[in-house]
Order: sequence, then structure tokens, then C-alpha cells
Amino acid sequence: MRRSRILLLFLLASALTIVFVACAGGEAAPSAEQRATVAKPTIRTTVYFLTKDASAPLGVRRAIDRTSPYAREALDELLGGPTTTERKRGITTAIPTQAHLVSLRLVTRRAGTDAFINLTEVPPAAGVSPGKQPSVLMRVRALTQIARTLIGLSDIARVWVRVDSRPWDLPRINGRLGDAPTDYQRLRGWWRICAGQRTRNERAAGLSRCFSALP
Repeated sequence: MRRSRILLLFLLASALTIVFVACAGGEAAPSAEQRATVAKPTIRTTVYFLTKDASAPLGVRRAIDRTSPYAREALDELLGGPTTTERKRGITTAIPTQAHLVSLRLVTRRAGTDAFINLTEVPPAAGVSPGKQPSVLMRVRALTQIARTLIGLSDIARVWVRVDSRPWDLPRINGRLGDAPTDYQRLRGWWRICAGQRTRNERAAGLSRCFSALP
């Protein structure tokens, strides 16, 4: 009988010890909602929009998630467009606000990485009437924004742009649509490009007739 009482007291003391430890030192695992609110590590990068008259690109510093590839994170920021505060400061973009990314494919080569970007909800550069196509100057502006935002990130050296899986580039001398990559060599050639005419929307927005991709 005495042994039974001693055993009972020992078991009771052990149970109380476990309860005390659980209450005093134990912490409940964070819920899914709590884990979602934990700040992710970020890095700073430059996203390129345009000046008020769209005569030159304008870099804006943004924080992006430290998630590889960084190019995708930066491209999402670019397609999101200028913030309300930035627009009030006169910062604009040649990329339609409804544009979004379908895919980003990176191909590593010895001379650097090639980025193949496929967008949607962007007016096509061919296959429709000229009035429904973005002007050549607006294409130069948009290609510059994308290239200057991405080149250097994820070791990217050249950028190809597609819209709905079709080339989205500038016309060749023969009038056909080209399909060339945009790199820094190409950007150097886009200095003080001036268009003889502007579209109705460009005139209404007060956009410049000229554009320079690099300082």
C-alpha cells in the first residue's frame, strides 16, 4: 500500500512538472497567417521608367524580394508601373498598364545570359493596322525600359521581347518586323532618335518627338 502511494505521488509530481514546463517555457508554433506576415529578405535594384515627356529613361530604386532569378522580381516591378507618388512627380512609362508577364526564360551562354520575355495585353507590333500598333518610338522607349531594368541582373546581357509569343521589335529596312536582342550596344545607338510624326495619344500626352536611351 505504501509503495502504491509513493508511486502515485511520483506520477502526480511528474505530471505537474510537465504542465509547468509547458506553460512557462513552451511556445506555440506560429500559424500560417503569422508566417505570411514575416518580412522577406530584400535587395535594392533600379527599375527604369520615363521622364515626364518620355525623352529619356529615369531610374527608380525599388526593393525586390531576394528570390532568384532577381530579373523576374525586377520585371514585375517594372510592369507594375510608377507608383501614385511617382506619377505625381511626372514619372511615366511606355509599357501599357495592363501588360503582364507570361514567361521569362533565361539561357546562359559564355558571353552572358539571354533573357526571352513573353508579355501579353500589349498592342502587337505587326499583323494589325498601323493605327493599332505602337509607334516605332514608343517601342524604342519600352524596349529601353525593359533592357535597362534587366541587363546586369541574373547576369543578363541581351533581352528579346515577345508579345503573345510573337516578336515585338522594330521594323527592318525592308519594312518587315525585326527580331533582334536589345543589349548595351543597341542602346548606345538609340541616342537622340527623333520621329517625324507622333500618334494622337503621344501628342495628347505631350510626349517628346525625340528619345535617348543612354545619357
